[in-house]
Amino acid sequence: MNIRRAELRDLSILVEFTSEEAREAENAVKIPETLSRGIEVALRDRNVASYWVMTDKDDTPIGSVSSVREWSDWNAGYYWWIQSMYLRPDYRGKG
Repeated sequence: MNIRRAELRDLSILVEFTSEEAREAENAVKIPETLSRGIEVALRDRNVASYWVMTDKDDTPIGSVSSVREWSDWNAGYYWWIQSMYLRPDYRGKG
């Protein structure tokens, strides 16, 4: 397994993974076109959010995670929030 920063070429798989995560976690249906626009903005501007993909030995994405940064005036520093996380079902529970 390998983890790498997501690139524009990963957009369609990130849309798929994010849609599946919403369905599994909240039984929510997300509009793929909206997800695509939102994820593409972040892939083009890392100040918006950061996306990473986990790949198998053939560099095929099997999971993803995204995070956003939030400033804390209470602590005079940034906090990182996991925005979404997904792993294909056939790779779950394998350590």
